[in-house]
Amino acid sequence: MLATATRWDVDLNEPDGNGQMLLDFLSEEITNAPDSNTAGMLKEYYEIYQRKGAVKWEQISFIIRNLMKRYEAVRHYAYGLYAVQKKNKWGWVNPKGEVVVPLQYKAVRSYLPDLFEVSNDGVHYFFVNRKNQRTFGPWN
Repeated sequence: MLATATRWDVDLNEPDGNGQMLLDFLSEEITNAPDSNTAGMLKEYYEIYQRKGAVKWEQISFIIRNLMKRYEAVRHYAYGLYAVQKKNKWGWVNPKGEVVVPLQYKAVRSYLPDLFEVSNDGVHYFFVNRKNQRTFGPWN
């Protein structure tokens, strides 16, 4: 997991199957490291991932609670953004609640760092970029 995250452009804040974030996992591993060399290596990974934007679950949870005060629904965090719903329209916001993709869609699905899958009717989906311009997706 650690080597994969350093080589590929992966979402460092995607919870694993147990709902644990990468930094939470590393904190536990550092605490339980069998020796100081292993702990030192894990601390280096921790610092690298933190500089790249990884956060602990408690930080994500705090942001979600704040966003829930402003939006009717908030979907999980990925690539630094949250899918949110207000007045039955979906879009994406950053952790500060600033709109990245306008809340104008009936439905949203997956997204990548700069591509968002959206639908005006809840059936037919297409991709938009961060400027909300229709574009080709990775599967087109």
